Amino acid sequence: MKNISVLTLNCQKAYHPDLKNFIDRVLSSNMYDFILLQEVTPIVIAMITETASSYKILNPFDSILEENTGVCVLYRDVFTPTDPLFLSFARINQKMSPRGWGFVGGIFTLGEQSYLVGSVHLHPGLNISIRMKELRLVKEMIKGYLPKGFPIIIGGDFNVGFRRELVIAKKIFLPEFVRVTKKLGTTLNSRYTEKEPYMLNKISVFLAKFGIGFTFRTDHFYLDSKTPGILMVDCRILPDRVSDHNPVELTLSNR
Repeated sequence: MKNISVLTLNCQKAYHPDLKNFIDRVLSSNMYDFILLQEVTPIVIAMITETASSYKILNPFDSILEENTGVCVLYRDVFTPTDPLFLSFARINQKMSPRGWGFVGGIFTLGEQSYLVGSVHLHPGLNISIRMKELRLVKEMIKGYLPKGFPIIIGGDFNVGFRRELVIAKKIFLPEFVRVTKKLGTTLNSRYTEKEPYMLNKISVFLAKFGIGFTFRTDHFYLDSKTPGILMVDCRILPDRVSDHNPVELTLSNR
């Protein structure tokens, strides 16, 4: 089995001015097999398509939003995609205006080896039950592929910033799936939050004026429980400041 490298990043709707340079550099390097993106907008898609690279885009249309979803998977063109997977979370929380939250993935094959790879973005806010409902929907969709025996890689912005949530999420995914980013630190810094008409955003933007911020462990990778016993797993947070989230990298390699 070849080594696999995956990157996940919440693009923050291209709010940060350095995102374009980061995307250019990452795509040009060709170092990742898959790039999982969240808060993707037409501006972000334009950044991707303007860069000459070997990556193709999986960013389906969301009929609930009547536009493409905000979740995206970039994959190198050496992979053949099949079985596209999509869940829209746009209207799960009726108290929030619909946006491109959801899950996007598929089966990607190279030679005789296949992988299920997916990008996820759960709802923000204080309502934990909404996110846990979304986690259960994701698990229900992907667990049917476990008997096929290929690696399952799910990454993205889970918005589970509190320790109690991480414990609950772990229990929901077990025993079939395990979080392999549990030893990483925080990835979201509220000092870089953009202006939005949500209470948490307003508070974060106000406090940032005084240099006050909070950090959370929101970005994670989950694997099927068998893969960590077969392949070496390495995760790290990249220092690049191109969003209010740090990019997170996953590498799977032969033992």
